[in-house]
Amino acid sequence: MKEVRVAEKSITLYKKFLSPDREREISELSEKLKGKRIAFINSTAFGGGVAELFHSIVPLSKSMGVDLHWFVMEGDQKFFAITKKIHNMLQGKSGHIGKEEIDYYLEINRKNAEELRNEFDVVVVHDPQPMAIPFYLKQKKGYFVWRCHIDTSVPNSEAKELINRFLPLYDETIFSMDTFAEGIGTANYRIIYPSIDPLSQKNIDMEKSEVESIVQRFGVDTKRPIILQVSRFDPWK
Repeated sequence: MKEVRVAEKSITLYKKFLSPDREREISELSEKLKGKRIAFINSTAFGGGVAELFHSIVPLSKSMGVDLHWFVMEGDQKFFAITKKIHNMLQGKSGHIGKEEIDYYLEINRKNAEELRNEFDVVVVHDPQPMAIPFYLKQKKGYFVWRCHIDTSVPNSEAKELINRFLPLYDETIFSMDTFAEGIGTANYRIIYPSIDPLSQKNIDMEKSEVESIVQRFGVDTKRPIILQVSRFDPWK
């Protein structure tokens, strides 16, 4: 288990995107969290949507006085092959999770749990990779939340059964849509929509000349109407 160091970001740069009511709401929420120690746990610091969110959310929360720490679990290629399989099965892919795979998944979670100093008031575990960590803590302190970022509206039954083994370990669950939670079969959940950082490299405004130079490179006639679809190349999305 390693803590991720993030670059500094200031909430003041984002005030132009906030209405007075939303700015007041964010300020009030951050005040309520002051004095609490919060941990995020996920499986990677780079390369995924969750990591991309954290590189914005964690430093922005810190800039508002929230004591938020981000930890990445450690695992080998075998572990991440198993969890990728679980991930895809939760999205509906057919398949079977063998006992040996489950045992290895649990073993890596156990090893990571041993490295987590349980000194946090709130621990938010993201997606299935580190989901079994609370099971192996010698003394489960604080408030545990499981945040699912996956489309689990029609999960494979074996993956659903595995996830349901660990849901009772959590005080709260969070999904992005009601249908995702209904697919898992849990009634106790909250909905939080995915966050978009308007100042990240992916989302900042571009000059029209820069846009045209890029799309023309691929033979796009910018004088004609353009239909754009944006999606990751994943057969289970």
